[in-house]
Amino acid sequence: MKTCQRTIVLQHSWSEADTPVEQEPSIQKYCGKDAYIFMLEVICGLQSHVLAENEITSQFKKSFLEYIKSDHKNPLLIKIMEKLLKDAKEVRTKHLIGLGHNTYAGLTRSIMERKNKLESILILGSGDLAIDLCYQFKKKYDVYISARNPEKVKTLCLEHGVKAVPWMDAKEYCNFSHMANTLGGNQVLLDHSFFKSWAASHNKNNILVDLSSPSTIDTSFSLGEGVFRLEDLFSLGATKNKDKMDKISQARDYMKKLAQHRDLSFMLSLPFGWEELQFA
Repeated sequence: MKTCQRTIVLQHSWSEADTPVEQEPSIQKYCGKDAYIFMLEVICGLQSHVLAENEITSQFKKSFLEYIKSDHKNPLLIKIMEKLLKDAKEVRTKHLIGLGHNTYAGLTRSIMERKNKLESILILGSGDLAIDLCYQFKKKYDVYISARNPEKVKTLCLEHGVKAVPWMDAKEYCNFSHMANTLGGNQVLLDHSFFKSWAASHNKNNILVDLSSPSTIDTSFSLGEGVFRLEDLFSLGATKNKDKMDKISQARDYMKKLAQHRDLSFMLSLPFGWEELQFA
């Protein structure tokens, strides 16, 4: 599973072929109950920069569905991942309810609403994060979408009542004072010349939140010029995290209890030892 923050590999045993990976200093390795607790924390957003964010849950579910379709799927891992999703839902329901509003989409809205005259927003991209942004903004503001895939854009317009903007139409983009970019990659989509024209069009009432990883914007502009990057969201999320640490501590304690319960049930039902379960 790959996200903007990490790559996770799940295995039920560790072979000699994995030795070079184990020797890589940047790799973290978890086994048995520790592995199960770590994955619960990941799925519940407790290993994210923005604590208790819920985008990671949908990312894990998407990776899980892709794995199920794989020709090399392991039925034992499938069973464990099903339990992880079930337990993660229970943790969220009992201890993290109401904390997930500080998601990337939610923090983006907080930033956008700091300035007056927010009437509409242009979202670049058509993936899960773009959909989350649609939900955050569509009830109060006019939402516009621009993305590479015209079919996905058309679907979003029909499902969410948003409007389409031609892909990479810089002149049209400049008409929007508030923008959010979700498209990551190695290609620069918006360069500094665009940002100079964009800023000049809105007399300091402009905000662009770049949620892409790797970033696809290339400009020296920063917070003072209305350009927010992922690290700025992480800082804002860290400030908000101080208010919810008690609930998160309770959630972590409950995860340990769930892992202990799974420890006993897996020993009885799985044809391999719990200690063979490994996540990295």
